[in-house]
Amino acid sequence: MLDILAWLIWLSTLMLLFVRYLHQAVWVVAGTSILLSAMSFVLFIETREGGLLIAALLTLLVKAFFVPGYLLRTLQKVGRPLETVRYLGRMGSLLVGLLLSVIGGRLFSTWASRLALGPLNGPSTPSLEHTTAMGRALGGTDVLMTVALIVLLLGAFMMIDHRKVLMQALGLVTMENGVVLLATSLGYQMPFFVELGIFFDLLVTIVVVGMLSYQMIEALGSMATDRMQRLKG
Repeated sequence: MLDILAWLIWLSTLMLLFVRYLHQAVWVVAGTSILLSAMSFVLFIETREGGLLIAALLTLLVKAFFVPGYLLRTLQKVGRPLETVRYLGRMGSLLVGLLLSVIGGRLFSTWASRLALGPLNGPSTPSLEHTTAMGRALGGTDVLMTVALIVLLLGAFMMIDHRKVLMQALGLVTMENGVVLLATSLGYQMPFFVELGIFFDLLVTIVVVGMLSYQMIEALGSMATDRMQRLKG
């Protein structure tokens, strides 16, 4: 079950590199967040760790409902469908995304093989067997950690490749999804107030980006960040 959810998260993240319109990207991010929330809930059922239930609820409320709803309302104010703008184009971005997926898998394989040899920095350093105990008890730890690294790489690439500030913000959300997935796969539990602080920072960022995106359309006719050079005196 966890493996299936993890690969669905990877596929939906990869879709972000190929979608044509901004509102489609927002819906994809909402779907990805629902999958991530479902994964945390499945882990909660198996482990009864309260932190996983909190993470599932926060992900569902903030990243699957509030953030997409706010961004979709911002796009509706424009009155017309807005296309994504990439430096590499849709096919180029997709190819790079596939390449990054391979690189992410190789990075995890290298990291896992090194940890499997034993502690790297002394007896206090956890081994792979220790750090992935919860995940291995449930099955699919390798897949979860691999997908987490890939999602992080794809989110960072989105922020670089896309020219519109809204898609760059979705890249940030994607990277945060990767961080949550990585922490979950390792079995680490963040304190409640740390989780709440992360989601609050994300909320503030998205609200500011939404306001900035609308103002850029009003002033420049586009969300592309390179258009802001026109504001120079």
